Amino acid sequence: MTSRIVYWDQLKGLAIIFVVANHLLQFSFGVHGSLASFLMELFDLPAFFLISGYFCYKPLTVKSAVQNILHKAISYLVPMLFVGFLSQLISDYPFVKVLLTSGGGRFWFMYALFEMSVVAIVTIYLSERLKIRRFWIDAIIMTLPYCVFVALKVLHIDCADGIRVDSFVTYYRYFIIGVLMHKYVRLFDLVRDSHWLLSLGILAVIVGIILKDINNPLVNFITTCGILVIFIQAFAHVDKQNPLLQCLSYVGEYTLPIYLLHFFFLFDMEWLSSYITGNKQIVPQMVCGLAGAAVLIPICIMIDRICSRSRMWQFLMHGKL
Repeated sequence: MTSRIVYWDQLKGLAIIFVVANHLLQFSFGVHGSLASFLMELFDLPAFFLISGYFCYKPLTVKSAVQNILHKAISYLVPMLFVGFLSQLISDYPFVKVLLTSGGGRFWFMYALFEMSVVAIVTIYLSERLKIRRFWIDAIIMTLPYCVFVALKVLHIDCADGIRVDSFVTYYRYFIIGVLMHKYVRLFDLVRDSHWLLSLGILAVIVGIILKDINNPLVNFITTCGILVIFIQAFAHVDKQNPLLQCLSYVGEYTLPIYLLHFFFLFDMEWLSSYITGNKQIVPQMVCGLAGAAVLIPICIMIDRICSRSRMWQFLMHGKL
C-alpha cells in the first residue's frame, strides 16, 4: 500500500468516526442542530466525496469508461441493496418505498456516490477526448453538470426517483475538487503544503462558526473547504507511524461496512438528550458521540471480518466478484 493511499485511509477513518458519532447524536440521543453536529458535518461527508472523486479519476476510453461505471454499480449499489433489504426484514425499515421515492433513504450516500461517479466518468471521458490539459478549462467542463443541477434546484425540480438534486448540489462540488486534485498534481500539492492556504482555511472556519446561524450555502461551502484543508495538511505533516494515525488508517479500510452496518445499532437513548442538548454542551455532545462511535465501529469491523470468510458476503457487502 502506497503512502498516499494510507494517507487517504486515515482521512476516511476520521470521517467515518464523525459520521457514526453524528448519527448517534441525532438518531439515538435525539440531539438535533447542535454545534457538535455542525462541526462534524463540515468534514465527514465532504471528505468522503472529495476522496471518492480523487480515486474516480483515470484516463478513459469508451471501453474503460463503461467498465468503470459497471464497477461502480457493483461496488456501491449491490451493498446498498443487500443491507437495505436486510434492514427491511430485520427492523421493518421501508427500504423499497424510500428507494423508489427518496433516492435510497438512509442509504442515500451510496446512491449519490454511484450517480456522481457516473456523471464524473462521463465528463472525464469528454475531457480526455478533447485532450484538455489546462486546469481552468477542465474545471469549467467538470462544473457544467453541477450548474445544471443548481438550475434544477432554483426551479424547485427534484428527481425523486433518481438523483436527489439537493444532495447533488451540496456534495458534487467536493467530488469535482477530488477529481481535479488527482489530475493536477500542483493543486494537490497546494492543498497539502501551502501555508497561506492553511491560514485562509483557519480563518474560513472561524468565520463559518460565527455565521453558523445564517445557514448560507456559500458560507458553508467556504467553511467546509477550510476545514478540509486543515485536516489534509494536518495528516500530511504528522508522523505516519503515530499509533493514532495507524488506528485511523485501519478504520479507514472498513468505511463501507461500518457505514452500512452501524444503522442496525442506532438504538433509542433519548434519555440522554436533556443532559447534552444546547450549543453550550458541545463537549458532552462530542464525548458521547465519539464514545458511542468507539463502541460501534469495532463491532461493525468484527462482524465484517467474521462474515468476510464467505465469498458471498464479500460480493454482497463489498461488491467484490
